[in-house]
Amino acid sequence: KDFERCNILDISFSGIQVAVPKGTKIEFQSDGNPREIRVIFSLEDCPWPVHLKCQPRRASELEEEVRIGASFVDPDFYTYTTLQRHLI
Repeated sequence: KDFERCNILDISFSGIQVAVPKGTKIEFQSDGNPREIRVIFSLEDCPWPVHLKCQPRRASELEEEVRIGASFVDPDFYTYTTLQRHLI
């Protein structure tokens, strides 16, 4: 599994938007849909990294980056409530 650095541009209860450098390898399945991705990040006052599985829904190419909007895939209760505390 490859790791790529990205910037989180937006996050909500149901999804996330990230920006990856142009040229980042993103694999697509044979039906044209992007593969499931995992986003790992830290939150203030949270002692462990947050891991979320995401399904990319859309991508837009800009001059130096690609922005990817993705929805969360079955977040576990503990991760979801941790995220919820930081969004409210």
